[in-house]
Amino acid sequence: MRDINENYADWIKVQGWFFAKILKHEKKASPQLKPLGRHSVATGYLARQSETPKIDYQNTLFDASRSMIRFKEPRRLIKMIDRIINEKVGVTHSAVLIYDNNKSYVLMDSRGAEGKKIPSGYVRLDFKSPLIELFRKKRNDYFFENNVVNFRELTWILESGQLLTKDVYLHNKLRSVLKEMELLDAEVCIPCFVKKELLGILILGKKKSGRSFIREEMSLFATLANDAAMALANARLIDNLRKKVDEVEHLYEREHQLFMNTSIALAKAIDARDIYTHGHTERVTKYCLTIAGGLRGVAELEQKRRFTEALHMTALLHDIGKIGIPDKILNKKGRLNAAERKIVETHPEIGASILLPIQELKEVAMSVQSHQEWYNGNGYPNGLKRDEIPLIARIVSIADTFDAITSDRPYRKKKKAVKAVGEIKKYSGTQFDPEIVDVFSEMYKGGKINGDK
Repeated sequence: MRDINENYADWIKVQGWFFAKILKHEKKASPQLKPLGRHSVATGYLARQSETPKIDYQNTLFDASRSMIRFKEPRRLIKMIDRIINEKVGVTHSAVLIYDNNKSYVLMDSRGAEGKKIPSGYVRLDFKSPLIELFRKKRNDYFFENNVVNFRELTWILESGQLLTKDVYLHNKLRSVLKEMELLDAEVCIPCFVKKELLGILILGKKKSGRSFIREEMSLFATLANDAAMALANARLIDNLRKKVDEVEHLYEREHQLFMNTSIALAKAIDARDIYTHGHTERVTKYCLTIAGGLRGVAELEQKRRFTEALHMTALLHDIGKIGIPDKILNKKGRLNAAERKIVETHPEIGASILLPIQELKEVAMSVQSHQEWYNGNGYPNGLKRDEIPLIARIVSIADTFDAITSDRPYRKKKKAVKAVGEIKKYSGTQFDPEIVDVFSEMYKGGKINGDK
């Protein structure tokens, strides 16, 4: 037995002869064929060509295509396609089989009267299915216009006997297809292709009117199936992309949380080295986030989430450079001398040097390096002023100072929060950014900041 793929050139000649003969003699041959019912359907095969269409197919396609755009979920799109055909054409039942990535096509949706409707998931056709093989190997396009396989046409082709004398193998294959369609009670089967890949099959039962399907309806099915396949492929692509985004976001959140926990642990370790500043980092972080919540109309806040994360990280790590400061200086009971103060003043640069090698923390590193700069340029380590100082660093500077004033030091007792707020206002425009001072003051008056511990 010959396979069509092995003798393609010979088969084209055979089919050319056979199809030409059908076209030439179909009107003459049709009246001679006796009625055959469901299994022999020459009667009415050609009658469908003269049946007057009563559906505005162009508008139907337009409406369907427009509707497809709205659906982003594959399952809802399938149901919509099935419903349109069922309502517009009026068939006894319909079903859609979709490829499920397990080398099989599963029935995803079905409509029709009781006893006709097939439960979802009840039908599964693998690659060995005669119908699936017919479409996947593109054998149907030799016989059927628009690739739509029609039960009546297929029956007529097989019963004519012409194919049996030319290719017994193909004849038997098509008879298996006919048998499978009969089991599915399918009048027509329409393939859905995307880039030559069979994505699914639309199965329709007989028309409720009892009439045959006409050429315009076949064209409608083929066009709708192709549009649907493209829409379905896009919907799946969007769905897969959404899942990938969710996976990335989940991974980001997990890694971010891990990094934040590590930063918090590191901050606590730094605080622990200085017996006089226990809890300092935690309080500064809280003050910073409160101040940021009151800022409005600042360019850096356009990307609020990224900005807040960078601020949070900077507040946690602003004193990380104290790792490089000797304990005897950090824990000295009394005021620091000039040499010791100079050593302490290196901690912003030490902190920045620790963080800069981490690509994702460059913004944080620059803010850590600048959190001791003054608004008028008299700070350290680089004498930056005004907008040269990162906004995050300007916020941390106020929060850091406020906590330092309201905390005990070896050389002085802590002051009340109201006194600390007064001192920060006093240095507004010199040490601190006036706009941020105003926001800080409002947060304090509103009870959102309380430095009395």
